[in-house]
Amino acid sequence: MKRFINSRISKKGNLGFVINLCIIAVSAISLLLILSSNYTSNTFVSAVLVQAAFLSLVYLAKRYYDKNGGLNLLEKSSLVLSATAFTEMLLEFFGRGMFSIFFVVVPFIYAYFGRPLGIISLVLIGAIEFTLLPEISTFFKIIVLAVTTIIFGSYIKTPLGKSGYKKPDLPKLSKNSSDFKITDTDSTNYDYIKIKIKESLENLRELLPHNSIVLYLKNDEGLYEIFDFISNDEDLIDSSQKLNFRSGYIGWTIKTKTPFMIGAIRNPENNITYYNKQINIQSLLIIPLLDATPATADDANSAQPTGVLVIDSKKPEAFNQQSKTVATIVAEKINSLLTTSNLLEVVSDSSEKLSSIYNYIQKLESSMDPNFILSNLFDTLKNTIPSDLVCITLKTGDISEVKFAGEIENSVLGMTFSHTQSLVGIVSTKNTPLNLADISDRSKFRDVFNKEIDLGLGMKTIKSSLLMPLSTTDEKTEDEIYGSVFIGSKTKNVFDEEQKNLAKILSQQAAKGIKYSLNLKNVKELAIKDGLSGLYNQKHFKEMLSNSIAKSQRFSEDLSLILMDIDNFKDVNDTYGHLAGDKIISEIGKGILNSLREIDISARYGGDEFAILLEKTNPAGAEIAAEKIKNSFDDRPILFNNESININFSIGIATYPENASSRDFLIEKADISLYEAKRNGKNQIIHFNDITEKNKKTIIDSDIPNNKNISLKD
Repeated sequence: MKRFINSRISKKGNLGFVINLCIIAVSAISLLLILSSNYTSNTFVSAVLVQAAFLSLVYLAKRYYDKNGGLNLLEKSSLVLSATAFTEMLLEFFGRGMFSIFFVVVPFIYAYFGRPLGIISLVLIGAIEFTLLPEISTFFKIIVLAVTTIIFGSYIKTPLGKSGYKKPDLPKLSKNSSDFKITDTDSTNYDYIKIKIKESLENLRELLPHNSIVLYLKNDEGLYEIFDFISNDEDLIDSSQKLNFRSGYIGWTIKTKTPFMIGAIRNPENNITYYNKQINIQSLLIIPLLDATPATADDANSAQPTGVLVIDSKKPEAFNQQSKTVATIVAEKINSLLTTSNLLEVVSDSSEKLSSIYNYIQKLESSMDPNFILSNLFDTLKNTIPSDLVCITLKTGDISEVKFAGEIENSVLGMTFSHTQSLVGIVSTKNTPLNLADISDRSKFRDVFNKEIDLGLGMKTIKSSLLMPLSTTDEKTEDEIYGSVFIGSKTKNVFDEEQKNLAKILSQQAAKGIKYSLNLKNVKELAIKDGLSGLYNQKHFKEMLSNSIAKSQRFSEDLSLILMDIDNFKDVNDTYGHLAGDKIISEIGKGILNSLREIDISARYGGDEFAILLEKTNPAGAEIAAEKIKNSFDDRPILFNNESININFSIGIATYPENASSRDFLIEKADISLYEAKRNGKNQIIHFNDITEKNKKTIIDSDIPNNKNISLKD
């Protein structure tokens, strides 16, 4: 990987070096002309120079943005010099009265590019100003500028924050890699990989409690460097350290290649090494990044992790098994990003083919949609491997479906087939690639899909056949298999080892993308859903209710809220036990989902209370929906240990905007309706419209929970 990056940097670096020298030359010439008072003597030359300086600033600003602030010294010097020269040119055109513009420019130079370059800019400005206007007032202006620069420059923070430090090169993850001459490609480069890794860390920030998230990667010296981090104490992260972890929690993780989790840290000064000051860290979660493409089994057993992902928290016992699962998913994603260099090891030095690979990587990392990932894979296979037919299937159990095929074979799309007696079945179940020189010579398992699909694809004309599993790992390992890839040619024995390896890696990367998207979706679902009922939790339900009310207001539509409470649920728990109560909650969740429309939203609102949001629904429609849910349980007792448990509901309904003008008032009105149903004997449905004003007043004055916040008026 490092050689790959260095080869790109070498090619881009030569051109960049020349460009930066030109920028420095233009800036230097402009400053010298200004110093000699000859800048405005030639209008054409001055106009050309100011345009060149402006274009230089635009170019360097784009470089700064693309590289997340990680410019090298030459680029920083070019940017500082051109910014100084361009500002001086503006003063030459519009008058020295615009000197105050330097009170913005120089502090930013000082803050973004460091003290030395800030001082150089100050010296240049001072020399020019004194040369052009040798007065005591000029001296005081420069002194004020210097003081302002030091004071304000020290407090200005770059938008990229403290993570704008120079990060180590990505580690070499594969054996026997060779250098490539790669055409310059926007966005698909080392910086692009860094950005995508940062996005993965941002995902982790959203999903886990943390104080800091730190990613270490191993460099060529075998030392671990901080590649990137996210922290609530960014000033305290020692981003320049290079360590060899032989002991401590991180050392144990590297040695055993297994995740580590602790909720009460001992000896934090020996185990929390990335802070430059002692922090009261209580919990730690460490995930190793393992080489995804070892050359041999011995390499896999002996090699150390290529990096470690560390998440810490100031709270004790902050992490659990779900946290470990989430962190492992993100670590796998980062590993997948790091191993994209393997795609380049199996392609020849072809600009067109490499461009297709780069586009593939970029698209793979830009979408979480499995269909988009497979479409991207389909297009890339067609562009990189000469063939007459490409097909992709997705499997569900022992059945597969044709998802993509050649342009003229659309008649087979969506067709399903059994894995029995088919080559795709072998690949999809055994995780074993096949490279057949001539498929027509086979006496057994001659069907690629099945007879009908093979006929529709014109399989009689196909000779060479390459079949790859859509799997996240190599063959003969137990892991997710999502489907298969078929590549066919009318020529015998056409696919060589290079093409086989390319198809294999492209397929694996697509499978990893699918796995990550599905895992991340499941993890996010866990965060917003109640594990027992399968419905949304209260927090997420309230957020969706707010959004739905805003939408209903915009389109002048009704929206109804149902609150349901299980009658005498405590008696059920006391009689049958809490396991029976859990069974009832689970069955109610399923029953509610089966009774609602797709656009309806349901949640477990409390212990035995449920909430349902009905968009585009007036009071009459809400009562019909509530009756449907209630009747489904009235007619179907819940079985537990061979006993039938009958359950009833009290249900309250309120409608927006008829009964309330905001989310909280709507919840209160539905709660009043629910309480009225309970007060009137339970096992019934009450809409807020059906309650008399007298009863509403009685309910609010009674012992209804939180009644102090309830009012009849909005």
